[in-house]
Amino acid sequence: MLKGVFFLRELGRGLPSLAIGFCLGLLILLGCFILSLSLGAADVSLNQVFLAIFAFDGSTEHLIVTTMRLPRSLIAILVGASLGVTGAIMQGLTRNNLADPGILALDSGAVLAVVSIAFLFRISPEDISIGFAFLGAALSVAIVYLLASLGRGGLNSLNLIIAGAVLSALFSSLTTAILILDRSTLEEIRFWLAGSVAGRDLNFVLPVLPFIVVGLLISFVLGKQIGVINLGEDIAKGWDKGHYW
Repeated sequence: MLKGVFFLRELGRGLPSLAIGFCLGLLILLGCFILSLSLGAADVSLNQVFLAIFAFDGSTEHLIVTTMRLPRSLIAILVGASLGVTGAIMQGLTRNNLADPGILALDSGAVLAVVSIAFLFRISPEDISIGFAFLGAALSVAIVYLLASLGRGGLNSLNLIIAGAVLSALFSSLTTAILILDRSTLEEIRFWLAGSVAGRDLNFVLPVLPFIVVGLLISFVLGKQIGVINLGEDIAKGWDKGHYW
């Protein structure tokens, strides 16, 4: 309990620093965003960048900014934010600073689902509904939690990490086996597996945008709860929730 009190006290003291860091991060992100619209194979002046966004005239420079660089940069920001927040949540839940979204077999489960559908029905990955990827990821997490709860000591961070690592290796092996056996599927899905924002427009991200926004909002709301989990399971279970949130 004393450890929990100390944590909350230090958190309160650190809030101004967190706010300053957050604002600095936003400024750096804004600067990088503007530079990504200006710099490239064909450099565009900052003045033309702003005119392309707010006073589009159909010129070549404006087309480069609005049809190529702006969608690419926005997609990169959304994907980066999603992966970063997901990684932070995984680190909090497992109390492992090296954890990433793959620790619970999220990505390997989603990839296996998409590859399996592409292999069985001969469908291009871009034509496969994102629902299959969500389903694969959800099933992976459910299996990881089930396996972790069956382990010695019940559901804890160590069992979650072990179960996630095992299942991730299994799913990755199955995916590799499918791609080795069927070269046509490999050719279809190779670019999709590598991932790229080049040549993408906002139509690719609009179907998942509601999930990204809701997920980020929920993540920020649950930030303090995840902080308590970092104190240890005993403290998290015994902590009076009415005093914390």
